[in-house]
Amino acid sequence: MLCQEDNTNRYGVVSPNVERFGGSARFTAKIGDSSEAYALVNFQQSSTFFTGAPPVIRANANAGILYRRFSTVSNSPANAPGSGPLTLPVYVCAARVNCATAADRRLNPNNPLAAQGQAVLLSGRLGDTLTQSATRSRVYRAAFGISGTMFDNWTYNVDATAMHNDLRRTTNGFVHIQHLLDVIGDGSYNFVNPERNSQAIRDYVSPEGIADSSSDLYQVQAVVGTALMDLPGGPLQLGVGASIRYEAIDAPSGNDDYNGPTQRFFTLNAFGTTGTRKVYSAFAELNAPIVDMFEANLSGRYDKYSSGQNAFSPKIGVKFTPFKQLAIRGTYSKGFRIPSFAEANALPTTGFVPFSIAGAPDSFLQQYGCTRATSTACPNYLSAAAVGQTTLATPDLKPEKSRSFTFGAVFQPIPDLTFTVDYFNIKKTGAITTPPYQPAINAYLLGQPIPAGYTVIADAPDPFHPTAIPRIAFVTTSLVNSDTIRSEGIDFSAMYAHRFSDRVKFTSSVEASYLINLSTTFADGTTESYEGTLGNFVLTAGSGTPEWRGSWQNTLQVDPFTISATANYVSGYNLSAEDQGNVSGDCGLSNGFTPCDVGRYITVDAVGSVRVNDHFTFYINVINLLDTLPSVDPVTYGAFNYNPVQAGNGILGRQFRAGVKVNF
Repeated sequence: MLCQEDNTNRYGVVSPNVERFGGSARFTAKIGDSSEAYALVNFQQSSTFFTGAPPVIRANANAGILYRRFSTVSNSPANAPGSGPLTLPVYVCAARVNCATAADRRLNPNNPLAAQGQAVLLSGRLGDTLTQSATRSRVYRAAFGISGTMFDNWTYNVDATAMHNDLRRTTNGFVHIQHLLDVIGDGSYNFVNPERNSQAIRDYVSPEGIADSSSDLYQVQAVVGTALMDLPGGPLQLGVGASIRYEAIDAPSGNDDYNGPTQRFFTLNAFGTTGTRKVYSAFAELNAPIVDMFEANLSGRYDKYSSGQNAFSPKIGVKFTPFKQLAIRGTYSKGFRIPSFAEANALPTTGFVPFSIAGAPDSFLQQYGCTRATSTACPNYLSAAAVGQTTLATPDLKPEKSRSFTFGAVFQPIPDLTFTVDYFNIKKTGAITTPPYQPAINAYLLGQPIPAGYTVIADAPDPFHPTAIPRIAFVTTSLVNSDTIRSEGIDFSAMYAHRFSDRVKFTSSVEASYLINLSTTFADGTTESYEGTLGNFVLTAGSGTPEWRGSWQNTLQVDPFTISATANYVSGYNLSAEDQGNVSGDCGLSNGFTPCDVGRYITVDAVGSVRVNDHFTFYINVINLLDTLPSVDPVTYGAFNYNPVQAGNGILGRQFRAGVKVNF
């Protein structure tokens, strides 16, 4: 017997409940005639909570750490031994296994065909339970510093900071695999009428899960500066400094499989990481106003990590002002990023992406009676498939290195009106990433040898096409330093601000960014471009890369009242991603959905406030004033038919917020 329920409509949550509170205190003291010391402490707690649909019992567990995942769907070679379709046996007993020969055996009260000696398939969800997820983050921070002057013209700053973060993740209602198998084996859970289950048996099947993580940061920094000499454009200023920093993280997995493939929960990820390191840094900056029309800034920083990495990061900036209405500016810099703890020390991580029929070779699809041109004829075995892409951490990764330059201008034809335009170009080499999964996928689908560095795990065969090459369950590879990532674009802004009187002021500002290029070049010389699509699908979790973003804000202030309206714009994108084997713009991820171009999204926000006095200001915000819902996106990961990153706030519709700001 089967029944159907719209779980998204009934249980779907757009945004969790969020609660934040905290406090801070600062103490300042004058020391002598030229120095000042301070001490401050901060505490902040943030909590989130949301509920989900009833938990699944017919499912593939998330990829594990030591074992292959356990499945109650199929007995695929990709799954742990003992996996297979979930059934209600004929007999149950206290031992929960081998009940057919047990002395205390009895007919299974949940099996309607037990008296006929037939096992029955078990599917669906536990209707008497809802999943719940909560986080609680507590951040403790303390800082101390002293600053002042010495030797007449030298300034100094010495600061020390300590910060600790405790994060607790609590889950309820998620099915523990072994406990589910236990209650099936002894008949203690009532699948016929779940409402009759006691809370104790529900808690046994879905016990509370608690995962505690922590991170720490301690830093001491000292900076001194002085004016070396006078130049025609102003004083030549020098600043030098040094710092030492300690970083640590301890985030164990909240759903490990160390005790076996069934001693864990369905659904929850196994991710975890840990590590510590020290960072020693020295830096300097020289600001040189050479003449009134030309100013240069030189800076550099050297960082050495206890984990073995080190790098020097220089930067130069120049500003040329031929006349007071125009300034031309530019920068050039080099930088680096060492591997994060998650990249160097994390447990295996798996993400699932839709299987691309449009990117599969016809020789593979023809085994299932379809081709790319007739993709709608492909069986559900392929159209509903997802490929698990597993990434393994790599301790010997090298730092990423980057080169960037900007060039732009500021034009102010009249005092009330300012225009800016800036071009940016960033090139990152040795980028830490997973190699593209597509070569391994293509090789498997074509029946060719799998390239070195990959492991492909096949899924169970399609029972209707048992001799065909099975679909892919998992592709596994390690992080590498191999890619070159290029980002290129233009930022624009314009502002008009005019004060009509002491009480009346109007301001209008426009900001826009155009992404010319976002691409990745791989070690084999091939290049993928992502602008205007859902690429890079892996790195963005399918949220995509729109080419245009912008906002236009207009504010009228009639003291003590202020009203402001802001229009926000995000351009559309195509349902394709070259890192998923598509060609940019070919709708390769749409799986037949039309239109396969997600439209632009425009929302308007409004804010009104009144200043009662110097201490109190009341305000009201209207988010998404026009109640504009986002365009349909059936592909993006993490939401139901809309893009939570590009348009997530709009899915809530029109929102009102009111409050008061208090200053003492």
